[in-house]
Amino acid sequence: MGAIGPWQIAILVVMIAGYLLPGVIAFLRMSQYRWFILGLTVLGGWTFLGWIAALVWSLRTMSPLEKPSS
Repeated sequence: MGAIGPWQIAILVVMIAGYLLPGVIAFLRMSQYRWFILGLTVLGGWTFLGWIAALVWSLRTMSPLEKPSS
C-alpha cells in the first residue's frame, strides 16, 4: 500500500462535507433545532434514512415564530 494521495484526501473531504450537509444547512439557516439536526446527522446519518430525515428537517420552512430575530 502506498501513501495517501491528494485525490484521496479531496474525495474524503467531499464525502465528510456531504455527510454533514444537513447540520451545516441547519446552522446556516439558524434553525432552533440545529443541534438536534446535527446530532441526528452524526449519529443516524450512516443509515441514510437518518441522513434523509435530517436533510428534510434542515430544509423545512420555519414558521414566523421559529425564525430568529435579527
